Amino acid sequence: MRSIAACCFILVTVAGTGRAHETDGDDTREQSRSLNEHFFIPSLSIADPFVPTEFSLITGSGAAWATGPGFDMQGNRVGRDSYVAAAMAQTAAFQAQILDWWAIRLEGTGGLYGGFNGKSALALGATVPLDVIPGTTVSWKLCKWLRVGGTFDFDWQYALVIDPLNGVQRSLAAGKVDFSSIRQRTTTMLVIPGVTAAFAPHAALGFVAALQYLWLRRDDDTSTTDVNNIVFGIDGQLDVKPLVHRVPLALLAGYRVQAPLGSSEPLSQDFEGGLYYSGKRTLVLGLVTRVRWFQIRPGFDTTALIGNVVLRFYWN
Repeated sequence: MRSIAACCFILVTVAGTGRAHETDGDDTREQSRSLNEHFFIPSLSIADPFVPTEFSLITGSGAAWATGPGFDMQGNRVGRDSYVAAAMAQTAAFQAQILDWWAIRLEGTGGLYGGFNGKSALALGATVPLDVIPGTTVSWKLCKWLRVGGTFDFDWQYALVIDPLNGVQRSLAAGKVDFSSIRQRTTTMLVIPGVTAAFAPHAALGFVAALQYLWLRRDDDTSTTDVNNIVFGIDGQLDVKPLVHRVPLALLAGYRVQAPLGSSEPLSQDFEGGLYYSGKRTLVLGLVTRVRWFQIRPGFDTTALIGNVVLRFYWN
């Protein structure tokens, strides 16, 4: 193990020295997402302190596997059962740098998720969500390898929920067809202030950590739920290009956990892994896989696997 560590140290040192005069034109541009010559790649899960002007498009789709209560022919709960869901989503976002230390942004997301087969469609139904998320970041570069900042986001979510099981249960209880509760409208507000920091010990390596408070209020026309959460996330990224100039690839791995405070709401966890093209400093292009552990419906413990195509353009 010591030999392997020594070889890695020698490789990083020699490659870092050899690249001092290797630039491809746009490497020389000073940008708002770099520290110590490392150009940071934004995580899909973890807030960072950078304030560049950028536009991004993210397309995602995936599948989820849930374990929850089973149901008999009358809609009564019987034991446990397994379900499968599918999802797709599209996100567009724009951030504008106002000052060297301040940026504002606006993000919008739409999609669809629900049961993949007949049994799952009955139990899980389908949801058509829409998110609108304005936000802002302020940050300061403390030295060539460290930047810290604060973030604030307001997330307004509107969802149309199709719940066939509820309609079946109400119809059986009433002895007549009653589909009035199949369609439900849910609105959710999230207020998310936080602090974040980025650290780059070498041109090839970068790390981001964020700590946030998340207040959530959900209203489904029959009840209102308030939940307070602490959110922590960390990611590490390796840009191969500073080590091997002809290999413009970067890797990112991140973990995020959302923990409710004084609530019966479940813990939510995300793991993120991405492979990116790093040959142009004005472009981030990548394939990202995310694994999420959460509850797709109350009582349905779920593991989701989501693939994303990420495209970002930078102007500074």
